[in-house]
Amino acid sequence: MATIKEVAQLAGVSTATVSRALSGARPVNADVAARVLEASRALGYRPNRVARSLRTQVSTTLGLIISDVQNPFFTAVARAAERTAADNGYSLVLCNSDDDLHLERRYLDVLVAEQVAGLILTPADEKASSVDVALAAGIPVVSVDRRLRTADLDTVLVDNAHAVHKAVDLLVREGCRRVAVLVGPEHTTTAAERLRGYRDALTDHQIPEDPGLIVHSQVTGGDVATLHKETKGLITEVIREHSPDSLVITNGPMIAGSLAALADTGRHLGEDLAVVVFDDMPLAEFIGLTSIVQPTEAIAQQAVELLLSRVAGSTPPPHEVVFKSVLTIRTSSSLRRVSPGRRR
Repeated sequence: MATIKEVAQLAGVSTATVSRALSGARPVNADVAARVLEASRALGYRPNRVARSLRTQVSTTLGLIISDVQNPFFTAVARAAERTAADNGYSLVLCNSDDDLHLERRYLDVLVAEQVAGLILTPADEKASSVDVALAAGIPVVSVDRRLRTADLDTVLVDNAHAVHKAVDLLVREGCRRVAVLVGPEHTTTAAERLRGYRDALTDHQIPEDPGLIVHSQVTGGDVATLHKETKGLITEVIREHSPDSLVITNGPMIAGSLAALADTGRHLGEDLAVVVFDDMPLAEFIGLTSIVQPTEAIAQQAVELLLSRVAGSTPPPHEVVFKSVLTIRTSSSLRRVSPGRRR
């Protein structure tokens, strides 16, 4: 097993600098910290477990960085994570990155400086997150909702591709053949997986893919008004230009803008256009929206438990936990053809 002295020699720094860089006890120049992290990975060095446990005993605080606090899914995850942390004697510091890499890095720097015991993170970008700053400080990290391709972390997810596949299956069974899909920014793994589920379902039903029915929203978290306006415009355009008979909305915050587009184009939910949405909410039940329901409480609880296991010194290989979603069927996914004279 590599020693701290060997890491110091490879990185060209002192052993004291290696210790500071990996413990987060004192600030270290970013370039130096990167060299130390690279050297420790190359040599397979891990900080002494006893020393790490002495540090984590001082802190009973966990950090949670989510991508959009206004997204009901993340709000529910934060609430459940806070409750699970409290049940285990820990406090939780909540940070909202708005899917902004620079803001995410700032929060990571702050939480590392505060020497939190561990971090739960929804990465703003699967390939560009700055999570290495926490790992270099010896702080365990768990990724939730999205995968991170640049680091080997415990990850907690929902079955995104399978969930959307089930939604498209349902719409096709209801007689739909022109299924449109609205997905989020392409750099997030959730959007990519949900789009894959859509495409796989079309293939399974031998329905040719129409690129005009695939709609990407590039607006990230935080700006609700802009997201609403963009979503409304995108769905209005796809309805008028490509005549879908159904729509799968794969992101909760996009629902309001999509329904506004139906109103603008004279379409009626479940009559002219069948709709399935990702994430459930009180509004969904009230207006009869068929919803893909994620087990937010179980996801949050699993993420905190995995993190606390790492904080306690557990060192098994990182693994991925995937929860199943539930398709709750209501009236919006069934095309009820109603003559114009019968509408009120």
